[in-house]
Amino acid sequence: DDPGIILVNVAPRHGKAKKWENGTPFGHIQYQNTHIFTTVDGATLSLIHKYGLSETIEVYDIPEVLDAMIKQGELKEHLRAPITNTQFRSFEFLPRVANWYMQKLAIPHELHKLSDFLKAPLAVWYIDNFGNCKTTAWAGDIDHKALHKITTRWGDLMCYERLKDVPNGEP
Repeated sequence: DDPGIILVNVAPRHGKAKKWENGTPFGHIQYQNTHIFTTVDGATLSLIHKYGLSETIEVYDIPEVLDAMIKQGELKEHLRAPITNTQFRSFEFLPRVANWYMQKLAIPHELHKLSDFLKAPLAVWYIDNFGNCKTTAWAGDIDHKALHKITTRWGDLMCYERLKDVPNGEP
């Protein structure tokens, strides 16, 4: 089976990335035959950890990776500064590191536990075009039981086992 590759760039804009020299760093996680190259800050990786898909992430220091690739003859020296300092690291660095990884080149990294990163709050994170709400919550997180009401800040909601069990006209 050919490997899958996913590139993710979700850079937090609420001051959190300021703790890094040039914004949120990138990292790599492998789940089965899929490789995810992603920003590491914020709640981006929280569901990967919550679902037990990975416990750790390889985190890249961009200048260190670029120096290693220059030494290995994979990158021209004159590209180091522009890639290191660009505002568009997801364009200049992320595809390159994914390519180098897939070529099985030695890429320096630090291993970090996903549990050290922000956990996603219990929330609706997406509403699809059918009106279905995708949440970060598992049934056990909110004490979901069929025909049991849960209290939210918007009022009480009835829980149903399946979408088809919701009576017509009910929220």
